[in-house]
Amino acid sequence: KVYRLVESLLYKVLIFGNDDSRISDRWIKEPQNNHKEKVNFMDNSRDLRIDCAKTVAIILVVVGHSVQYVFARDSFDDNLLFRYIYSFHMPLFMFISGYLSFNKNINYIWLKNRFISLVIPFLSWIILGYYISGSYKQITLFQKIKDILLTPDNGGMWFLWVLFLNCFIFFLSNNLYNKIRNTFEIKTEVFLKIIIFLFATVAIRKIASRFWYFGINSCSWYIVFYFAGHLVGTFKPLSKKYWTNKLGITTFIGFFILTFFWRRTENPIF
Repeated sequence: KVYRLVESLLYKVLIFGNDDSRISDRWIKEPQNNHKEKVNFMDNSRDLRIDCAKTVAIILVVVGHSVQYVFARDSFDDNLLFRYIYSFHMPLFMFISGYLSFNKNINYIWLKNRFISLVIPFLSWIILGYYISGSYKQITLFQKIKDILLTPDNGGMWFLWVLFLNCFIFFLSNNLYNKIRNTFEIKTEVFLKIIIFLFATVAIRKIASRFWYFGINSCSWYIVFYFAGHLVGTFKPLSKKYWTNKLGITTFIGFFILTFFWRRTENPIF
């Protein structure tokens, strides 16, 4: 139980380790005396709403896993709190990650950094978890790594792997977007990006319908939220123009009512 809870908290912290909404460093070193001096944390470069969303999401996933592995192990899918948390917490993580990509320079260096911050911890946790969970008593380490790579949804920090797949698809889609925009000098950037993202989503879902391995199936679902987050972050003026308080309240009430009928492993019961 402790292993599962630590895993749930650790991979959520790792997921945002490279998704910082603040530009300036927390610490700067003075060259004269090598002493560290604190800078103002409340600088305008940091979006505190994103920090709050990260905090809430991390707390919710730990609570959800506590219900699943500790408080309602045999009936967690019938637990109302569990259902509400699991109806949105993973899509929320994907949405935030996509949102934080809007002000990044999407190139090979960015992709390499995402690989280091996501895939390396994913592989490292497979090895560490192999010994902590006692799997070494049943199977070899090679077999453990192979099993999780083939079906990452069934163990390990699967979310890190799926997020990297989303980043990779986003990287390819963004490169295609830049080439088409520069070649044809297209000015309607919103519609072009939406069309390319829709094309990428349909393509990955077609692949997932025939090929379920390596987390492609999960990627085909979560890529929608990653793209949505990126679009909201990129086109903030449009988002603010059409997103009103009334629409937000209506959406929240609708979500609260409909989620009551939602099941993680079944179709809605209405």
